[in-house]
Amino acid sequence: MTGPVARLATAVVTLAAATVLLAGCGSGGSAKAEHSAPAEKPAASAPGIGPDGTTEPSSAPATGHAATLPKSQLTPATGTFTDRQRDYLVGKVPKGMDPSAVLQTGQESCDRIASTADASRTVAKQAIASGEITDAKDAITYLCPQFKSLLP
Repeated sequence: MTGPVARLATAVVTLAAATVLLAGCGSGGSAKAEHSAPAEKPAASAPGIGPDGTTEPSSAPATGHAATLPKSQLTPATGTFTDRQRDYLVGKVPKGMDPSAVLQTGQESCDRIASTADASRTVAKQAIASGEITDAKDAITYLCPQFKSLLP
């Protein structure tokens, strides 16, 4: 049983590294970042920041929602989003960031849920409940509803 556990641990480490990279990329820009409050301020407004760190409000008021794109502006560079994909993205895409990058994070969460559930539904439920799988509740609700039975 160490095989699935080892794969899960590797996936957690990989996802954590990707989250750190995405959080650094989503800061918004140099001029706006200079006007933000000290580093403690965004942490204090954590309800406005998604678990994957992609909605970091570099120039936003305390909630962080003003810095995200409204639903009407959530469009990919090419193609279209489904209504469910657009619903997933609401409140998660900082202005100036490609919504497709944020959607990819959600799809990666679905992939991780699927692979974990294939190994063990119990481990998948635990990983979702503990927050080990980034934004799992929203990902399941909007992107991979076939896994609703795994939600706590």
